[in-house]
Amino acid sequence: MVKKVIIISSCVAGALIILAGAFFLTAVVGFGGSYTDADGRWKRATWKSSVSWTVGHPAFDGYGKYLLPWREGPASSAVPWMSYFWMCATTGWNTADVVDGVNFMIDREEEDGVRFIGFYDDAEISYSPDKADTGLIYIPGDGDKPFAFVVPGGGFTSEAVTAEGFTAARELHERGYPVFILIYRVSVENDWADQEALANADFGAAMRYISDNASDLGVRTDGYSVWGYSAGGRLSWLWGLDNGFGYAAHGAEAPAAAILSYSGWHEERFAGDYSSVPPTFLGYCMDDKVIGEERSEGIERYIEELRLLGKDVEAHVYDAPHGYGTGAGTEADGWMESAFAFWEKHI
Repeated sequence: MVKKVIIISSCVAGALIILAGAFFLTAVVGFGGSYTDADGRWKRATWKSSVSWTVGHPAFDGYGKYLLPWREGPASSAVPWMSYFWMCATTGWNTADVVDGVNFMIDREEEDGVRFIGFYDDAEISYSPDKADTGLIYIPGDGDKPFAFVVPGGGFTSEAVTAEGFTAARELHERGYPVFILIYRVSVENDWADQEALANADFGAAMRYISDNASDLGVRTDGYSVWGYSAGGRLSWLWGLDNGFGYAAHGAEAPAAAILSYSGWHEERFAGDYSSVPPTFLGYCMDDKVIGEERSEGIERYIEELRLLGKDVEAHVYDAPHGYGTGAGTEADGWMESAFAFWEKHI
């Protein structure tokens, strides 16, 4: 009897181990495979697809490497073999939304509806080789509508191109807006302030490129908006200031609106530079554990400062995690509708 119980217990334990292994392989380790179906059409990503499968997808030829959030350090080696489910589970992003954003871009690429643009010339890259890791992902829209300039976040150590770039582009494109997603320099080694300055330089260079090539790109230069998330929101916030970081210092037109997500906190060193700030829409988290309590309070301080200056500012606080993107699956779901209305009244 005892022997029979031992055998049964061993079988149950073995079955559980097999099931656990199957779950690990299915949910954690992503799957690759071919990129085309029997009809020769590109395959779409699923929650089981590995990040590296997407990085190597022919739809993203020329810029697939930027779909990997981390470009250096341990995470750049670990994340590629993960499934989208597991990568999103460990970052807090909504898996279905991120995968849908990736597939939106595959659809656009299959219709020749995307351009990847290097905005630094060969001479600039020769002088500063790190400028080679920059670019603009351009999804054309209606020529009579202003463009949206989308800047994903990542703390200047990574860049959430799929979670905060592709998903935003999908929503904007559905409304006919031309969209630019900024790829800027990030590093796990550099000081925050130094990397911020480099990213701001990329922001300005990209804007100059758009302005200088507006006719070829088929976009108008007035009425545009900047959509920044976290560190990307930080860059979009800096763009509005009356100092060396701002649009005037870069010789650019003012945006019609700045849309800042979980970013845009007040800093005393820039307190006198708010006169040029454009109409601003802010969405932030009730309890943001990433930027911390002090910076969350700084966002509220910034809102107060803008209102004292008579600026048009709309602010929403959500019971949602930092990195909520489009808000899918959280209380922030639908926030972009409010942001569209805010921008459109200033176009």
